[in-house]
Amino acid sequence: MSAKKTAAKAQDVPGKNRFWAVDEKEWRLVEGEIKYDLVPGLYELKVRESMMGPPSITLAEMTPKTDKLFPLPDSLCEYIVGTIEKFWANKHKYDRMGLVHKRGILMEGAPGTGKTAICLLVGREIAKQGGVAIFTKPSTSLYPLPRILSVIREMHPEMPLLNIMEDIDRHKREMDTLLPMLDGEDQVANIVHMATTNFKDKLDDRLTGRPSRFDDIIKVKHPLKKAREAYLKNVFPDGELPESVLAEVVRHAGGLNFAYLKELAVSTYVYGIDPATTAKKLKAQMENRPMGFSDKEED
Repeated sequence: MSAKKTAAKAQDVPGKNRFWAVDEKEWRLVEGEIKYDLVPGLYELKVRESMMGPPSITLAEMTPKTDKLFPLPDSLCEYIVGTIEKFWANKHKYDRMGLVHKRGILMEGAPGTGKTAICLLVGREIAKQGGVAIFTKPSTSLYPLPRILSVIREMHPEMPLLNIMEDIDRHKREMDTLLPMLDGEDQVANIVHMATTNFKDKLDDRLTGRPSRFDDIIKVKHPLKKAREAYLKNVFPDGELPESVLAEVVRHAGGLNFAYLKELAVSTYVYGIDPATTAKKLKAQMENRPMGFSDKEED
């Protein structure tokens, strides 16, 4: 049954219970009887304004296609996945302390460091474990999120929830939505809030000035040697690059983030340019290289 037909039927049902209706892999929040269930997965929040009535609020199934979307060893993604797994496993301790079972993780770092790819990887992992991850782009309003999270929690009190907000600094005018959702009257339990920003200094102090909103604030840096090697092996076609050349690219790539690693790979494989020459040029382009997260450094 389409979402349009389901919504029309729901209008005839007494009461104002909220439910999801599905249509072409999109789940739409409407008023009426609970008829359909939101299945585990990674979804993008979409808000479509309408001249004829209230905006249309949907969760569209995401199947991200990106050349960076694969796990990397010795990386921030591993750390975050491990942190979240430990969070889920220790719900009983939150309960014994009388605390709401929730966690906030904020990643800051220069563009191209892989923050969005990390969020999508974590979201995909949550979906595999039977949870729901909701991804909101910076151009999409956050105002429906508290209601959406509340509906999911009513239907599934124990389902793992991941709320991903990209470039949260773009939502500084929506503090009336953010603060109650993170740590106020609109908060729900069994949830991880993840957010990214390129400009932490632009965020409202009420978001970063105390734990319980974003408990873990992580500065993303360039990938270390193992992660660089894994990324480049994934990008280069199998068997077409001698191991000695790959080792040289990995060595010269130290200090470059993923956006620059991709260009280094293209320059080496497609155009046959010496990796040392390209790496020197790319490093000259990088400004304000992010520091932090891992205390490991290169030899």
